[in-house]
Amino acid sequence: RRILKSVDDVRSNCRQLEMNLQHERAMSARDCDRMRQAADRERDLVLKAQQFVEQASGRVRTLHEDYEQARLVARQQDLDYAGSHNDCLLQASRKKRELRLAR
Repeated sequence: RRILKSVDDVRSNCRQLEMNLQHERAMSARDCDRMRQAADRERDLVLKAQQFVEQASGRVRTLHEDYEQARLVARQQDLDYAGSHNDCLLQASRKKRELRLAR
């Protein structure tokens, strides 16, 4: 009887160990799948971040170019206005001189 009980205990322990091993294998496979999924998500995130940086850099560059162009146009307009203003002042000065001389 003791021997049969010992044999049953050994079989029971073997079944328990086999079930534990199957459970560990299943957990390991699940963990591998999850790690693969996490790595895929991280790779996608890195790619999206790179695309965002490239797009943002392009937009910033375009905005800067537009700003510089507008600044140059405004400066040219200021110079044109200053030139025409100087012409007006010069003409007014000549008229005053002519009027003084005409008296």
